[in-house]
Parts: sequence; C-alpha cells; structure tokens
Amino acid sequence: ATSNGHITKYSNYSSELVHLAAPGGEGMTPLFSLSTQNPANAVLAPMEGTSMASPVAAGVAALVLGMDKTLAPADIREIMMETGDELATLKNVTVSGRQVNAKNAVQKVLDLKPVLAGN
Repeated sequence: ATSNGHITKYSNYSSELVHLAAPGGEGMTPLFSLSTQNPANAVLAPMEGTSMASPVAAGVAALVLGMDKTLAPADIREIMMETGDELATLKNVTVSGRQVNAKNAVQKVLDLKPVLAGN
C-alpha cells in the first residue's frame, strides 16, 4: 500500500489471503533503504515495492515479539491485525481492512503485559 493506504500497482491483495497492508512506497513517497549496488559506496536510495512493504510488516512483528517472547505467531498476527489503521481503501482487499501500525501494536503488548519497573 502507499503511505496513505491506497493499493499500489505492485500490491498483493486478497480479502481472504492477505491479512493486512504495509506501506511499500510509491512515486513521490518512496521508502529509503541501503543500496549496495557498489558496496564500497553504499548509500540510502529511494525504493518501492513489496520488497519494501514486507520488511515494514516483519519489523513490526519483531517489535511485538521483542516485547513479549512468549507470544505465538498467531498472537502476533492477531495483535497486528487488531491494531492496524482501519482504512476504507483497504476494505475488501485485505482480511482486516487495515494497514500495519507499529505504535499501536507495541502499545497493545504493553497493555496486555505491563512492563515492571526496574526490569
């Protein structure tokens, strides 16, 4: 999806198989990643596509798991689906109709398992 939640030309989508969307950059709103075409001069380069959206979703999953290592994959998926931003543009194109939201996902884990002071 784009930064405003619209499905892009390269998006994979399905109201039965794709659980939620993640921004992958497009046009004037690319995501930046380390370009290693020339490893000696690696730079941040604007990129877009599912190769950019997948790490966004995986990164949120890693944040959630890092907050509570007892969570099962199904728990992480549920948290991400419940806490994503609900967008009309994603209704009927993803299972949840939502786009991943890292802040909300982390907050949900904090609400479920409060961090003990001093630990």
